[in-house]
This record gives sequence, C-alpha cells and structure tokens, in this order.
Amino acid sequence: MDCYALFQTAYNFFNEKLFDNILSDCLIVVARKGKARGYFWAERYNNKIDNTIVHEIALNPEFFKEDSVDRVLSTLVHEMVHLWQHDHGLKCPKTAYHNKEWAKKMKEVGLIPSTTGEEGGKETAARVSHYIEMDGEFDVACRELKKIIDPFIIKAIEYTPKETPKRIFKFICPKGCGQVAYGKETLYIHCGN
Repeated sequence: MDCYALFQTAYNFFNEKLFDNILSDCLIVVARKGKARGYFWAERYNNKIDNTIVHEIALNPEFFKEDSVDRVLSTLVHEMVHLWQHDHGLKCPKTAYHNKEWAKKMKEVGLIPSTTGEEGGKETAARVSHYIEMDGEFDVACRELKKIIDPFIIKAIEYTPKETPKRIFKFICPKGCGQVAYGKETLYIHCGN
C-alpha cells in the first residue's frame, strides 16, 4: 500500500468512525505549504465526468519524519473537521479562521484545539493546532486503524527539499596579472599584485 492509498483508507475509516460517513469524497494529497502540517481547500476541483465538486486535503511531508504516526493522522482528521464545517456547519468562516463551531466539532472527535498545540492554548484564532485527547474518539479510532493498515508507510516517506543551487561567479583580475577568484556576485576583490 502506498502513502496515498494509506491516507485514503484512513480518510474513509475516520469518515465512518468519527463523522458517520457524511463527509463527501475528497482528494488527499501530500504537498508542502509553508509551515502548516496540512490544509483544507474547499471545492478545489471540478469532476467533469459527473460535474461534482471535489475538495482537497493536503498533508505536509516535511512533518512526517518528526511527527508521530498518530500526529500525522490527527492532522488528517483536523482537516476533515474543516471539510465537515464547510459542508455541514452553520457558521463556516470565509477565511481560514478556526471558529467556535469548528472547535466544538474538534472536541467531539477527540482533538483538542489549541494555538500552542498543547494544553492551555486558545481554541480559536487564524492559526490553531491541536493535541490528541487521551482515550478520546480519535485516539480509540486511531489505535483501531493502526491494526488494519501499516502506519509505518508514513514514516518511510522522507521529504528531501531541493536546494537552490548557489551561483558562483568567476572574477579575473582586470590589471592583467591573471589571478582568478570565485565567489558571490557581490564579492569585492582587490588585486594585491
């Protein structure tokens, strides 16, 4: 099972266990976006075959290595709560704001919203993380899910960012001594001959 199949299986599992199968189909992608562990993009795609709108949930692979498997899967559920609010909530914010309705649903599924990602953080704001409620709905479901999938596929994904190649400039002495130096474009070189 590859990581996309694993995340789709996890999405379907959590949709059944935590959301009573009311969430619409969603494309799960692995994509980098700033410092966010994940994001929800409502109505990202239009399926031209049946003219349905498809949402996107992205998970950032930069965090897969440092985060526990439970943390990665809880990020998926965090974004699923955004999808729930978009499709079924009463007070869906126009921006990426985490409001009281979203926070209430997070707690119902066993994730505690927190601006710090730890106990004591604010539950609502533009940027809100969460922590897992021990023995809460998500925690119990996650343990069950890990019995039917190989969660270590997530840990096997190693994100290797491409480094921007550094440009090196060649400087030749204009006085004719033939000395050559290499460095940044802004390097100030003086001939000592």
